[in-house]
Amino acid sequence: MEAAVRVIAEQGTDALVSDGGRPIGVVRMIDLVRALAAGKQPGVAKVSEVMHSPPPVVMEGASLKEVAEVARTSEVRTVYVSDGTDIVGTVELDELFDLMSSSWGNVDAHKALAAIARVRIAELVSTKPMSVDQIAKEIGMKPITVRHHLTVLKAGGMVDTEQLRGRIGRPTTLFRGVGYFRRKQLP
Repeated sequence: MEAAVRVIAEQGTDALVSDGGRPIGVVRMIDLVRALAAGKQPGVAKVSEVMHSPPPVVMEGASLKEVAEVARTSEVRTVYVSDGTDIVGTVELDELFDLMSSSWGNVDAHKALAAIARVRIAELVSTKPMSVDQIAKEIGMKPITVRHHLTVLKAGGMVDTEQLRGRIGRPTTLFRGVGYFRRKQLP
């Protein structure tokens, strides 16, 4: 339990517990408070006695709704993102609140996520930067329709662009998710 206390104190977030690299639980601040209230000593009690299991994990590309539901049902502030094998990032509850509050006065953000197709596109480009043609092929739409949705998503602050320059010809424009819709590295 002492190691979990150090992680939470240093990082200011929940502590992921793993066994051989496989996540098996999480120690939350409330778990430590409850353990201390029950008379458990940090240097004596084991993490397995205080951890919350299973850990709150979503797969890459999970929707905001899925992340919020996992956070709510697990009563956590941090949801871990998996690529199917490893934990590759986190979503903090504070980030979700920031995203929501930053869009309250921004009609474009609400419009951007008002269509299922745009949500699918935003989730898709959150996994890796993609061109219009790649997106169109992946979701089965015409490129012109994808371009329209990307214009709305960009105006709403959900996607951004980057240029991929080759040796010849025009650069390819790649679209990637921003804010929640971007994969993050672990600390």
